[in-house]
Formats: sequence, C-alpha cells, structure tokens
Amino acid sequence: MWLELVVLLGVLAGLLLLRVPVAIAMLGAGIITALTVVPGVRVSHLASIGAHEAMAFIFTVVPLFVLMGEVLRRTTVATDIFIAGERILRRVRGGMLHASIAGCAGFAAVSGSSPVTASTIGSMAIPQMLRNGYPPRLASGAVAAGGTLGILIPPSVGLIVFGVITETSVGDLFVAGIIPGLILTGLFMVTTVLVLPLYSKKKEKVHSATHEDESRSLNAETVPEVSDGEENLPSSARAYVSLLSVLALFGVVIGGIYQGVVTPTESAALGALGALVIAYTVGGVRSFRVVSNALKATVLTSGMFLLLLIAGLFVAYIVTIIGVPRELASFTADLEAPRWAIMIVIGLILIGLGMFLDPMSMIVIMAPVLLPTVVALGYDPVWFGIFFLIAVEIGMISPPVGFNLFVLKRVIPQLKFRDIVSGSAIYLPAFAGAMVLLLIFPEVALFMTGR
Repeated sequence: MWLELVVLLGVLAGLLLLRVPVAIAMLGAGIITALTVVPGVRVSHLASIGAHEAMAFIFTVVPLFVLMGEVLRRTTVATDIFIAGERILRRVRGGMLHASIAGCAGFAAVSGSSPVTASTIGSMAIPQMLRNGYPPRLASGAVAAGGTLGILIPPSVGLIVFGVITETSVGDLFVAGIIPGLILTGLFMVTTVLVLPLYSKKKEKVHSATHEDESRSLNAETVPEVSDGEENLPSSARAYVSLLSVLALFGVVIGGIYQGVVTPTESAALGALGALVIAYTVGGVRSFRVVSNALKATVLTSGMFLLLLIAGLFVAYIVTIIGVPRELASFTADLEAPRWAIMIVIGLILIGLGMFLDPMSMIVIMAPVLLPTVVALGYDPVWFGIFFLIAVEIGMISPPVGFNLFVLKRVIPQLKFRDIVSGSAIYLPAFAGAMVLLLIFPEVALFMTGR
C-alpha cells in the first residue's frame, strides 16, 4: 500500500508544482499510478466514471446554482445588501465591519462560492470602510473571513460536491449548513466587537491617513458612497427591497428542500429563475449581454467542476483499491484516544492542506479518503460535511497560500498583503469555536435534518 500511495502523492505533488491544473494533475497521477504500480486497476474505469457522472441527474444542481450566483454577481444586489446592513447597523460601533460580515452571509446565500462572495463584497465594501477611517487590517479581515461563508451557507457548491462524491444527501447537507453558518456569522461579529477596543482613535487616524491616497484611488465611481450623513432614501429603499428579495429567494430555495416540497434539483431551477427575476426587477440588469456572460461563466465553471469531480473519483477509486481508507479506519480504531481527539487531528490535517489547495480540490481528494474513518468513529456523514468545510474555511484564510487572501489582494491590489493576513488571523478563534461547538454538540448541524 505504501509504495502505491507514495507514487500517487509524489506524482500529484510534482504536477502541482509544475502548475498543472488540479483536475489534470489528479488524472495524470491516477493514470501513472495505475499503469506503474497498481496493475489491478483498470484505467478504462475512468471512462465509466466520466460517463456516469456526466449523466447523473443530481449533478444538474451545479450549473443551476452556479447560474444563480453568476447572474446575481453581475447585479447591484451585493452593493444593496451591504448598504441595507450598514443602515441597520450604523448605530453599532464598527457598523461597517458588521455590515460587511452580514453582507457576506447574505450574498453567500445566493452565490454558493467563497471566492465569489469575498471578491464581490470586498470590491465594494473595503473601499467604503477605508474612506470612513477603518484600519485596513480590520476591513480586509472581516471580508476575508466573512467571504468563507460562501462555502458553508447553502446553496453551497462545496456542499453539493461533497454530497455527490461521498453519496451523501445534498438536501440534508444544505439544511445542516444553515445553523452553523449563522453561528459562525455571529461569532465573527462578536470577534469584531471584542477587537475594536484594541484600535484606539490614534491608531485609526494613523491607518486612515496612511491609506487615504490608496482608498481614493480605488474604483470610487462604481461604488456607491455610504456615510454617516443623511440617508439617500431612494438608494436605501432599493437596498431594503434587494435584501428582502434575497431572503425570499433563500427561503424558497432552502425552505422548499426542508419542507420536502421540492428536490435539490428543482430547488436549483427555482433559484436560477428567481435570480433572473431579481436581476431584472431590482438588480439593474437590462441587457441580455449580462445574462449571456453569466451563461458563459456557468458553462466554464460547471465544466471545471465536472472534470474535477471525475478526476477526484478516479483517484478515490485507486486509493480504495490499494486499501488506504480501510487501513486508516483500522489504525484509528486501534488508537486508545477519544474520538474527539482523532477528529481534531483530522481537522488540523484539513486546515493544513487548505492553505495550499482550493476548496473543491480538497473535497474531491480528501472526503472519500476520510469519510470511512469518520463513520467508523460513529459520526454522521452530514455532520462531517459541515465540519469538513469549516476546517477548509480556516485554510482559505491562513498563509502561506490561503485562497481568500489572494482573492482579496487581486481584487484590491492597493491593500498590503500583510494587512490582509493579520486581519484574517483575528477571526481564526471564531472558526475554532465553531468547530469545537460542533464536536461537543453535533445536534447543532443535525437537528434540523431529523437525522
């Protein structure tokens, strides 16, 4: 087993270092391993996997939910959610930070992607916070942490991929992600309240003066101003309408699944249709070219997901043939450590890998390997899906290669990378608290699913 595993991981690591796309690297590593050291593996099985996944009805939820997010990403909805949050929270100290976190949570409910959530909210909220004197590290940290909610709050594409690759109910995963997502949002806000006193007025003025020219150079013309002055009533009214529209769409999409009225696929279709209606009525979209661009992006993203899924399943097939899940489950069963301690070790492994790999790659590589061990420990697969994604979220904002850190740096080049890193680190205890809460009270994720 060890020779085969070393060859597989070695080839995969080598291809990734050569900057080969993850899906192609996994396919290459799997094929090379099968042809060299695992003669019992049929490479032709790859074709069977591809045909099966391409025709799987459940996979239709991916392009539909991706389309929903791509359409709304091209509207004013994200800006409106932030404005509504700022109006509601303006009397709270650090109101814009809280509004950014709430905006991330709201947009996560319709985007399904962490990078999309972080880049969309960040490109609009961070310039506003810098203009209003917020320290860059707090502004960027709040958005980087809040952006990770895109992979946890349903309808999350990450939850879909986890469900497909582990054969776990996608509907149950969606329902299970709601309460942990809200708890994590609340923990981010509590963290913000706790760290704000550490930034004195003097520090805020220094940061504001240092970054004044940077914030002015950002895309001010396309970002509506939000200040503590008199409200722009038409803008505020539209913001509240957009917020209510998003909440209604989320209620239809997830509520339908929870009540058993619609399947996840039907829910995704309703979500895509609802996104088009919101885009036209309150999102400011009047050109078919916007919809056309969203459709093109959906095709590219869905194709990438499908290729990644096929590659991940083929690697999982090889790993299963050589006996890694069986040996891992046997090893952990023989340990004289409590199961929660083993789960902490698994969480640390996922956090470490998440520093270097994007979330989808993490899911397709690690979920099939770890799930048998977790089930052998007595944990529910749906619970593990939520625990898994929170651990991946931590990796996304942890250096040296935290995914969301570079997303924000690319969206707002004027930000110093060290400010993004140090600001994100402020919120790491909130993630740790959520994981500990899940370990102590698994019902937090499961009670709404009835499992």
